[in-house]
Amino acid sequence: MYILANPCAELPFYVGVGKETKQRPVGFRPRMHIHEAIAFRDRGKQKKHANYHKLHTIINILEQGSKISIEIIASKMTKPQAIAKEIALIKQYGRRDLGTGCLTNLTNGGEGFNFSSESIEKRSAQLRGRPSHAKGKVLGPYNSERVKKAADGIREFHRKNPGYTKGKECKPLSDGHRKKLSERFKGRVSPMKGRVSPKKGIRLTDAQKAERRLSMKPHPPRTPHNKGKPSPNRGRTYEEMYGPEKAAELKRIKADIKLAYWREKDNALADQSMRLT
Repeated sequence: MYILANPCAELPFYVGVGKETKQRPVGFRPRMHIHEAIAFRDRGKQKKHANYHKLHTIINILEQGSKISIEIIASKMTKPQAIAKEIALIKQYGRRDLGTGCLTNLTNGGEGFNFSSESIEKRSAQLRGRPSHAKGKVLGPYNSERVKKAADGIREFHRKNPGYTKGKECKPLSDGHRKKLSERFKGRVSPMKGRVSPKKGIRLTDAQKAERRLSMKPHPPRTPHNKGKPSPNRGRTYEEMYGPEKAAELKRIKADIKLAYWREKDNALADQSMRLT
């Protein structure tokens, strides 16, 4: 449950309810009203059945250089409690479209829309005389035959208009383009050559499989793997692998590591014997 307020007038102008989830924490829903108003102002983007009164109120506050005040009234409420609280707050502050208060809410709260009689009459006058978008159309049930017929029509259209892209002019492929494609795919064996649909229950014979293997291009040679093979440096000394100077340095480092290990172990044993005594 939240309230959007005008910090200049110190009056709330919208009361709403949001659902708190892991992806949408507390405060997500009221901030979405602000993002919606900014998108409407900058790009003219709007949602269906948008509350223009609320959007213009937010835009006017932002253009004055102020920030929208967001107040979280309550959280972790059940749905009936939130609906009852919203109805009570809207009734307390009043709606601006009804002339009873300062809120831009178009409903009395809760589920559904409770438009005023003036709003209903205004919307009715806007839509009166406008023909329905479904006028003259026959809306039948969904079936596979209709879908297949539509797909065949689309396929036929693209066959007659090669190279078609939605929103652009249909242009057939040029002769040079066709020649390049022909040279590129020349000699390549189709992956479906000699194969039969598995739906018919017919499989390839051994002769067909052998013929298909012969017609396919061989894979490039892979890098040999050393698994199971002896190491090339097995049995070689440090002097043979790295030379006398590098071998002496490696031996010294190895001796220092061993010496540090045993010193640490001796110190640990000495500390243990001191605690026991």
